[in-house]
Amino acid sequence: MSAATPATQRYRMGDLCTLTGLPRQVIHFYIHEGLVPEGRKTGKTMAYYGPEHLERIRLVKKLQEERFLPLKAIKALFDAELDAFTPEQRTHLAAVATKVRGDLGAPVGDRVDVLALAAEHGVTAREVEDLAEVGILRVHKDATARWTIDRRDIELVSLFGEFRRAGFTADLGFMPRDLAIYVEAAAQMLRRETELVAKRAALLAPDRLARMLEEGLPIVHAIVARHHENAVRDLLSALANTPAEGEQP
Repeated sequence: MSAATPATQRYRMGDLCTLTGLPRQVIHFYIHEGLVPEGRKTGKTMAYYGPEHLERIRLVKKLQEERFLPLKAIKALFDAELDAFTPEQRTHLAAVATKVRGDLGAPVGDRVDVLALAAEHGVTAREVEDLAEVGILRVHKDATARWTIDRRDIELVSLFGEFRRAGFTADLGFMPRDLAIYVEAAAQMLRRETELVAKRAALLAPDRLARMLEEGLPIVHAIVARHHENAVRDLLSALANTPAEGEQP
């Protein structure tokens, strides 16, 4: 069967493979992981797909190849952002994205050898792989099997090295997967942020909203960091002033 006609707007798996350049195993994996919706099944091994499936497959492929995002990060992106917006809102925010400058608007730059960088900071190859698995690092493996990351992620490797040197070592049980709580917290925060943006973005011109994002995000990060510090300080204070078992208050 050839690609779907405008009248039917239906594709078979072979059509999706032809139109995206991906093997069926990859597309099936996207579907299994929830990155692409399931098709309309007409039999045990037969299903039909629409334009929305083709668009989503192409987007996943683009995010992998051009932005070097792991599939887990792409899934989180879809869950947190894209489903929150109508097509009109997406068009408006796409215009905002072209106006953003600074670090937020910086294109993907030159990549560096992450294993060589990690060795400089006392981080092992396994830890790099685990950091990528949990969603902290975006690791790209090129045709020569070299592992690379974008230059703007260099600091994440050095920070994990500092984390180790601060005493959070593997022999004490501290592993990269422990950082998943922060990835999950950031995803939840992003989800709530996108809900707010979806409601209010249309009220703002793209230039103005882009400027607000550039200037406001560092302020939000400072507020979150200070709040976290205060929460830890309050917990320690409460523990220090709680009588030990058997002691009189």
